[in-house]
Amino acid sequence: MLFSFIFCLSAEELRVSHIQIEEGLDLFLQPIPDVGIAFVSFRYNIGKTQLPGMPHFFEHLLFEHTADGLNYDQWLEAAGGYSKAHTDLSFLRLQAYVPSESVPLLLHLEGQRMRYLCDSLSEEAIQNQKLIVIQESINTQLQAAPFHTHLLRQAIFGDHPLGMDVLGDMFALTFWEKEEVCSFLRNDLNRFPLQVFVVGDIDTDSLVQQTTLEFAGRNRTALPVYETIPAQNVHLETEGDTDALYAMWPIPAADHPDSTALQLWHILLSHSQIGRLKHPTIVSRGWIEQTPNGGYLVLRLEGDSPHALEAHLKRQWEQVFCPFWGITKRNIDDAHAVQHRYVVHAQQRLEGRVKRMEYCVDRKSKYPCFQASVITQRNLRKVWERWFLWEKASFLTVRTP
Repeated sequence: MLFSFIFCLSAEELRVSHIQIEEGLDLFLQPIPDVGIAFVSFRYNIGKTQLPGMPHFFEHLLFEHTADGLNYDQWLEAAGGYSKAHTDLSFLRLQAYVPSESVPLLLHLEGQRMRYLCDSLSEEAIQNQKLIVIQESINTQLQAAPFHTHLLRQAIFGDHPLGMDVLGDMFALTFWEKEEVCSFLRNDLNRFPLQVFVVGDIDTDSLVQQTTLEFAGRNRTALPVYETIPAQNVHLETEGDTDALYAMWPIPAADHPDSTALQLWHILLSHSQIGRLKHPTIVSRGWIEQTPNGGYLVLRLEGDSPHALEAHLKRQWEQVFCPFWGITKRNIDDAHAVQHRYVVHAQQRLEGRVKRMEYCVDRKSKYPCFQASVITQRNLRKVWERWFLWEKASFLTVRTP
């Protein structure tokens, strides 16, 4: 098995080439000579599909593709590589580490399974993957944070892509047959915009040629952009194993001018060491998601009664800009330092570099798109007033029976 290498940084290694092969097909390359390996990521834009959950189900089925008696992973392992995949609210990512000489094989395998998956897909494989996805859904419901966050997202965003369940409706899933799967491949996935990210020991000219050969000519079209306009604020209650409070604020898309400041607020609020919500007995956690169609910041608190958790959170909100108690320049400098460590750490692994490339592409910024001293206390206050006022929050209260 291959492992990630750690690299020293140089100006040359930070250069990223963007080549638009055709409308809807983009190639992003970062050559790193003499490392012997490469990390490749195929990122399919999925947006809002007519069959929620189909992109994730299709992710499972892709690994059932066979050619000459071997499935996708067997071909890749024979070439010295290994793969991974992930589906979220906006993208289906198919990724692999491979030796440099096997990059052409990887691109060919990806192109072939996107063309011929339905020729080799059996009914038995479809039924087996249904059972796996259903079990995955059950496991997700047993994990409090993802399950409760989805309940809140669904209530706030409704039919907007941010309100969708990545896994989909398990009842609807049971009725999907090969016809629905192949229709999704032909009419959606092969027409969605595709971005290919490659980092490592690579030859740029040959990659451009082969990417064109394998993926061009599909008549890919841009997906519609959905505005982040939640119908209303919500206050939900449910039962759970632990008392908890979830608070969620809708935020704009990744390419919005406030994006960098929003990421900084995420650190200022929820970082385990410097976050404002740090407390001796209350455990707080926060996460942020920004997509081409908008996003959200969610905070989760536990360790006391829901009433006490809400009182603690509101007190921090009221004091965020108070003299002596509020955000200081030192806090902002500390948050910038945390951001900088994230960026530096990302550069030390091939996969981390691809993640950073995606981050920059989504924000239409030049790689590695780190702004160390742009955001001031005044900037942060304006962003706070635009997106994080208390009355803009939605809440989910979890009570033990």
